[in-house]
Amino acid sequence: MGGDFRIEALLHPGAYPHEVGRIELVATHVSWVVLTGPYAYKVKKPVRFDFLDASTLERRAALCAEELRLNHRFAPDIYLDVVPVVRAGEGFKVGGGGPPVEYALRMRQFDPACCLPELLQREVVTAEDARQVARMLADIHARSGIAPAGSDFGRYEDVRRRVLGNIREVARDGEASLQPALARIADLAAARLQRLAPLVEARRRAGHVRECHGDLHAANLVKWRGRWTAFDCLEFDPALRWIDTLGDLAFLFMDLLAHGREDLAFEFLSAYEEEAGDYTGLALLPLHVADRALIRAKVGLLRAAGAGPEGRPALLAAAGGRIALARRWLEGVPGALVIMHGLAGSGKSTVAAQLVGRIGAVRIRSDVERRRLAGRPALSRRRQGIAEGEYSRDWTQRTYARLLRSAQAALKGGCNVIVDATFLDASHREAFRRLARSMEARFLIASCTADPQVLRARIRARASSGTDPSEATVAVLEHQLRTQHPLADTELQRTVLFDTADRDSTSRALDSVRALCAGRA
Repeated sequence: MGGDFRIEALLHPGAYPHEVGRIELVATHVSWVVLTGPYAYKVKKPVRFDFLDASTLERRAALCAEELRLNHRFAPDIYLDVVPVVRAGEGFKVGGGGPPVEYALRMRQFDPACCLPELLQREVVTAEDARQVARMLADIHARSGIAPAGSDFGRYEDVRRRVLGNIREVARDGEASLQPALARIADLAAARLQRLAPLVEARRRAGHVRECHGDLHAANLVKWRGRWTAFDCLEFDPALRWIDTLGDLAFLFMDLLAHGREDLAFEFLSAYEEEAGDYTGLALLPLHVADRALIRAKVGLLRAAGAGPEGRPALLAAAGGRIALARRWLEGVPGALVIMHGLAGSGKSTVAAQLVGRIGAVRIRSDVERRRLAGRPALSRRRQGIAEGEYSRDWTQRTYARLLRSAQAALKGGCNVIVDATFLDASHREAFRRLARSMEARFLIASCTADPQVLRARIRARASSGTDPSEATVAVLEHQLRTQHPLADTELQRTVLFDTADRDSTSRALDSVRALCAGRA
């Protein structure tokens, strides 16, 4: 640090150009954060590690500027500016004239009780919260820079080196009882990496390697001013930030699983994929989940090494839990493939949405994917005749082919899958039954029914609301009533019936699907 400056110089009110409340100092291994009430000031420690060089004032200034740039993408209202620390008489102050002796990143201070782990502990996080985070992240990913074609970011060899190196580091720090599981994880990861090498490279060429957050676990999310905001983006190593977008979202997905909230994890994942349409990347999900789980296990083991006898057991237990999570996802088990079935207005999408969190699934919606094929937004409207344009037989076949590919990738990624479409054509149902059989997945049909008069009323109400992707009209319903292929007796053996006009019946049917997907019925 410049001159005789010490961080303690910023622990009194006179060092700031604004009123302060209670001043607190929070230290990490690379930074100090001074909390003043309205603002938090982050000062880099003058340290040098293999992964970080903050040994000079110039390097610390550059690191502050880079951290501001990166986090401004996620939290522009929190990350404000970089301010100098200058000499003031016998002391030091933030801001003002004179040569800087240090730099601080100025942020708005928020209540840590509003961070995701604390809210999860209080059980106040909802499915809609998870979906809001997903939409936020998908939007930022869509606007983030794509890795330059000539860079090494996201290349298979780089990914392989990082994943296997991370496993070795956890094994180095882990206790003897963890070594068998870590050896098994190393074998599973190496085999999965080899199988997925073409997909890793294909996604890099397709522009899925982007400048991401890099450290998006639950503790780096806050509900601030009523809106979910990510913060503390990873700034010190570009290679850990320029990653596949699926790896970025896998961090939070994994962390929600580790917090025992599979329901929220899949609400988040399903909403992200609906927004981004990146279902084919889900085949990589187990690898990324395991990698992210081991990163957090490594952090936990390091903290345990420096903890006292009271805190050490809990930290070791948490690390062990994440190692077990990594192993489960790499070993994998066959999932379940649920196809919806029913006429327009029968409540398929409502039921499908209720199933996502209940069975831990990714939902793929035909109404959304049909528009995506046409390059249209999900809620856009276009007047088209029955069986014409995007609803012609050819376009419908293309839509179901896309749904099939997406479901296959999601099943490969260890997810249960819900395909939300009418499935009134027996050939479409058969194609998905064959897919489930080829992947040893349980196959279920969730068939939704209601009186035709109820269906007509729902369709009219839905059209006037403008908030649903479905473009079906009453005329479409009448056409479906005439042309649908009824479920065969063999199909009915795999079917759970939903009378969506009866709330109690629907609730019982939801429980039945959950039990069947879990193999308990």
